[in-house]
Amino acid sequence: YDTRPDTVKNHTDYILYETHIKDLTTHPSWNGPEEMRGTFLGLTISNTTYTKDNITVKTGLDHISELGVNAVHLLPVMDSDTTDETRLDDKEYMKQNGYNWGYMTKNFNSLEGAYSTNPFDGGKKVTEFKELVMAFHEKGIRVVLDVVFNHTYEIEGSHFQIMAPDYFYRKNSDGTYSNGSGTGNETASERYMFRKYMIDSILFWAKEYNISGFRFDLMGLHDVETMNQIREAVNEVDPTIILYGEPWKAADTPLPFEIQAVRENMDKMDFIASFNDVSREALKQFSFGDKKWQISDKVKYALTGASYKFNRGSHHHALYHFEPYRLINYVTAHDNSTLRDEYYRLYGVRDDNKLMRLSKQANAMVLTSQGIPFIQGGTEIMLSKKVPDWVKYSSDNRVDLGLSDNSYNLPEEVNQLDYNDKIKYYNVFDYYRQLIAIRRTFDHLRMANSAEIDYRFIVHEQKENYFTYLIKGHKNGPEMIIIHTGGTNTTYNLNKNYYMLADGDKANVYGLKEANGNLVILPHSTVILIEAKGNVLYDPKAKPINYELMYGLNFDREIQDTPKEHNIGQIISLFAIGTGLILIGLGISFYSKRKRKNK
Repeated sequence: YDTRPDTVKNHTDYILYETHIKDLTTHPSWNGPEEMRGTFLGLTISNTTYTKDNITVKTGLDHISELGVNAVHLLPVMDSDTTDETRLDDKEYMKQNGYNWGYMTKNFNSLEGAYSTNPFDGGKKVTEFKELVMAFHEKGIRVVLDVVFNHTYEIEGSHFQIMAPDYFYRKNSDGTYSNGSGTGNETASERYMFRKYMIDSILFWAKEYNISGFRFDLMGLHDVETMNQIREAVNEVDPTIILYGEPWKAADTPLPFEIQAVRENMDKMDFIASFNDVSREALKQFSFGDKKWQISDKVKYALTGASYKFNRGSHHHALYHFEPYRLINYVTAHDNSTLRDEYYRLYGVRDDNKLMRLSKQANAMVLTSQGIPFIQGGTEIMLSKKVPDWVKYSSDNRVDLGLSDNSYNLPEEVNQLDYNDKIKYYNVFDYYRQLIAIRRTFDHLRMANSAEIDYRFIVHEQKENYFTYLIKGHKNGPEMIIIHTGGTNTTYNLNKNYYMLADGDKANVYGLKEANGNLVILPHSTVILIEAKGNVLYDPKAKPINYELMYGLNFDREIQDTPKEHNIGQIISLFAIGTGLILIGLGISFYSKRKRKNK
């Protein structure tokens, strides 16, 4: 049980797929057991399919496995103050209130009961979540958790406030509680005991549940030293555990800027990554066809993994990350519009074929950029967050043209994956799947550090509307050429024989066709070419790669240990901090001396 799939050597090997516990198993087309819809156990069920018009597709867990990603990023699974667990059988209540992203954490080391088949049985919650982790590991997929240490669901009723009033929360100079989270409070990671709590909690999840990574909500509200100490602690468990977060805050904080874990301080943190908001919008704008040098420069930041060599001269952005293992490349995440909806709402694209093309192109650039790619779940089947007429929503949900830009508490029907869309947009799904296979097969696309990028990456041409570049192979390995276009076409002349792996519409890790001479690349395209050498397998008719067979772990479910007692609730985990809390009662002098010493 205490193992992780052997899929990651360097952090840039991760391919992250973000989803919510309920999103993959609540739509009727999932076709799994009714009693397991929207639960931890729902995501353990394999061999579920959906058929329409004589076309059958895989659903749920097998859908993610078929896509080929090696890590699933789960939105918060910790106990939160959102869904009333005593009303799970109340259909009317659950229809409007049964879904929430879970960012108002109540008990950081306990699981959310609404995802269990019995929320009143702590042991069952633990066992079922362990079953989920094992099910993903059996498919060769690691599990990453979203953690929300930057604030609590409230102040007065929180365990922290009851135990040591005002110690765990930051205050402004006028004595009011600071609200850098935008939720009414923010925690004080720089204080010794909260720092210790964060470290202990992360280690608990990493050891007890074999979690392979953690995404820190509003990481900018945490201090650099705490993040570095967490990194040191998880290295003792497994150095391939990934840590990343949002390098920003929701509002001002009294935490000094120079120690905030924001993008400007990324170089102070080692092997901690953050979301690349330099390139996020630029990748979508370039793919759409916007022609500006500032957009092109910001796209290059992602393509080159934030390497100093390729980005030091830019007049359009600062250099923050410096290393690919610090860079999370993405175009959408859960907390805004889906990629399809963004092109529909903000760019005015109404043609379905163009929406598909733009979706392919934007994430093709993500998946061919140096760094760590991150995909919002459902993008591969053109997820759209349409809000039905019967749904009650507020201004917070930012509903426009019938689509939600912030669906955090809207019903399952708004957020779930509909596998009718997988049938309708199967060519988009297959394109994503093949691009993922290409990335996993060829190390050209996941170089480990900037030194390797500086040596192997050669920019042939950068224009406002296209990029062409070459990546050298190792020793006698094949070279790779990649061409990205925006809203216009371009040409490229090949001086030797290549296999075309992607052309903007289709992709195949084993090759689409042979290529040589002069190429014409269509608008909104990513073309990937691999040098035709004897050590490159070329077989356009080969079946897609099954990563489950290559990396999946096997477990004997009959001999699993009984869940350990110490994970039954938050109160126990809080007292596990130990006698250190006594120090608070003795005064802040201990903390102050330690802080001066650390400086």
